[in-house]
Amino acid sequence: MTMRRYGVSPADVGDGVTFGEAYDLVLAAMGDTSTPLYAAVQGWAFPASFPELVQIASAAGSPAAAKKLMPWTLGAESRRKAALEVSADERAEALAELQSMIVRG
Repeated sequence: MTMRRYGVSPADVGDGVTFGEAYDLVLAAMGDTSTPLYAAVQGWAFPASFPELVQIASAAGSPAAAKKLMPWTLGAESRRKAALEVSADERAEALAELQSMIVRG
């Protein structure tokens, strides 16, 4: 969990850490691009600090190449691929529907 990054365990909340402090830590993580929480909420493929983003952009060689490597672009591609995936249940349902059409036809 993100709070561990700040030296706090979720088990500490309510005991050694107040709920207000925990809330502040979560808000801090939400404003930090290098935290997994920020990346997950924003749909990024991976967390990256601002210096890391600058390094990716400068190492890519061109703006077009850099855009393809950014975590938000890779995250969008991952979400697009995931949306196209078909589960075993969906596949079985579609096959059953096709078979029922063939039998009726």
